[in-house]
Amino acid sequence: MEEDQAVHAERELDKFTLSITREDKRALKSYAVRQDKTVAKVLREWIDEKCKGEK
Repeated sequence: MEEDQAVHAERELDKFTLSITREDKRALKSYAVRQDKTVAKVLREWIDEKCKGEK
């Protein structure tokens, strides 16, 4: 989680509301736990990969 703290220090974060099904929410939270990451971290990585082209 130290990496998350470094990211927060480097850039200002904005809050975002997302409406998803309960099933999708459970799946996302379960995935994040298995990856030892927060849901926010999983979503930031997905945005970097899918929207910005970073890997």
